Amino acid sequence: MKNLIFTLTVLILMVGQANGQSCNNLIVTEIVFGNIGSSFSGEATQFNHSVEVFNPTDLPIDLANYTIELLPETGDKTVIELEGIVPPEDVFVISNVTANTGIASVSDVLDLLLSFEGKVAMQLTKLNGDVVDKVGRQGVESTSTTIDFSALLNDPNYLESFDINLGSIENLLIRRSRLVQEGKSEFTNEDLLKEWAIYPNFEIDDLGFHTNACLVPILAWDNVSFLDPDASRVENNSAPVFGTVVSSEELAASVDIFVANVGHEFVPIAPSAFVTEDYTTSVDPFDNITLNAGDEGVELELLTAVNDFFIEPPIEGTGFYFQIDEDNNPAGAMEDFNKDVFDVEIIDDETTSTQTAYLNSKIEVFPTIVEQFLNLSTSDNIRIESVLIFDVSAKSSLIFEGLNTNTVQLDLNSIKTSGYQVLYIQTELGTVIKKIYKH
Repeated sequence: MKNLIFTLTVLILMVGQANGQSCNNLIVTEIVFGNIGSSFSGEATQFNHSVEVFNPTDLPIDLANYTIELLPETGDKTVIELEGIVPPEDVFVISNVTANTGIASVSDVLDLLLSFEGKVAMQLTKLNGDVVDKVGRQGVESTSTTIDFSALLNDPNYLESFDINLGSIENLLIRRSRLVQEGKSEFTNEDLLKEWAIYPNFEIDDLGFHTNACLVPILAWDNVSFLDPDASRVENNSAPVFGTVVSSEELAASVDIFVANVGHEFVPIAPSAFVTEDYTTSVDPFDNITLNAGDEGVELELLTAVNDFFIEPPIEGTGFYFQIDEDNNPAGAMEDFNKDVFDVEIIDDETTSTQTAYLNSKIEVFPTIVEQFLNLSTSDNIRIESVLIFDVSAKSSLIFEGLNTNTVQLDLNSIKTSGYQVLYIQTELGTVIKKIYKH
């Protein structure tokens, strides 16, 4: 086997310093975009459309000094004059008057004009014309192209070539990262990729609530995307893979972080589960680390060696999740950190990207938004041997073993919390990683 050198650099930004954010004005922190009714002609008649704005300051802000402007591709914009007070360190929710009960019950104002139909951008603007925050833009070539949630779940690079405006998020919900402390007067594709998380539009549990790095320290990884495609290494390579954990600001007290290793051996998450012949790691399963008050960060040596001489599948891997110990957390760091999963693929040097792409194309997972039953099927009579379903929020896992079939239905009723789930599908030819959303 060849030994190839692989280096992974994880950059963690101190948010307040790196971005020059000053927490001194309103921020748009959530947008819901969903149609719930239509006329005989197919036109939308009811709108689950909503905008949440957050006041990061320690003083109340009078909305009479602001407007919401909805911009079409061409023609006149719609101007919504606002009124009301946004309390300090709190949110204000403006929704369409036809929104469902769940949205209306957490809304401060219901307004018939708040409809994103036919609009390509939304901006929060001061009366003097200054744009405080903006989502979407005009001049996008294919304004009618909307984000396909199924494609988004299964292709981490899907949005990188997607030209995005407000219309692109139709029937979806976007939620701002809690690390973002200031709005943007202009909007780019990169802004959506870095600052917003995308959900189905029914995922409104967080609407009306927002916690921000302006208020408390936040632990988070930066520049490591979920299932990062660049995090890969060839077996028998001894070059370590490092990661660093820091806080968005200096902690007032220490915080315990729970570290667990999610192997691709498809075994339950228990300490004994990770004793395998396939890899070793300097982070012990169910280990705990502590980020102390005043520390700049804690560096982890995640993966030190891969000793695999019996690879049958063309690709294997290991993943890590990190969870703040909520039972001993005097520092106030938020559980957003729990949702960051770092995955490393271990690649046999005989493996080609063509082989991996072939296997991925032969497995169908449906539906991608699951109420209870999840269906998996393969073509070319490729047998599915086992499936590990891992909750991205690091709360639970579920395993199905001994399947040995090319068509299977899995009952996910035991997963009680809605959210993203990662599927590690072990087949006779190798491992495929997919994502779904459990409703």
